[in-house]
Amino acid sequence: MVKELAWRPEPGELALVLPNERYPDLGKVKRLSLGPGQMAVVFVKDRPRPLVLSEGSHKLPKKATKLVLVSTGPKESFYGVPKGMVYGQLGFSGKLTLRIEDGPEEVEDFVEELVLGRSITTLEELVKWLVHNYLAPAFKDVVARRGMPPEEFVRAGWEELAEEVKDVVNSYLMRYGLYLENISVLWWAGPEGPLGLTP
Repeated sequence: MVKELAWRPEPGELALVLPNERYPDLGKVKRLSLGPGQMAVVFVKDRPRPLVLSEGSHKLPKKATKLVLVSTGPKESFYGVPKGMVYGQLGFSGKLTLRIEDGPEEVEDFVEELVLGRSITTLEELVKWLVHNYLAPAFKDVVARRGMPPEEFVRAGWEELAEEVKDVVNSYLMRYGLYLENISVLWWAGPEGPLGLTP
């Protein structure tokens, strides 16, 4: 019988949903031990809103029906924007820092919208979702508004866009309990192949 559950996430793991194959019976989990940066969203029968728990040891409600563990804080990752999403013949990639907020409402939003709503539990899945839905469209909109050709973008023109792109993306990410802290472009690929690294 599992008496106290302590989550040790794998590298890149952002969330764990219970019950699952390893813990099929949530009723056997009596206590929950949350480490630094870890939070839990507990769905309880007959309760309209879930409980949100932070670092420490907690007794799990007997009527808990679902438990979602979340690793909050800043997450660094590489990302890629394929050709055609911003420029027809230019793709690019770089590095970003994305923060999962640790406020109770933000964690609940993250769980409801992304973990349960879109089955996102890893950093790789989250970054792919971010690029497709918000990052690439934001770059495209800002580039179009400024009339910036690919050549200017490659000549470190992206640095001028970074803050503007961040502002655009963050205006949408609030509803998911996320905040884009930093973004850079490190590498490009044109129609003839790689264009190299930034100087």
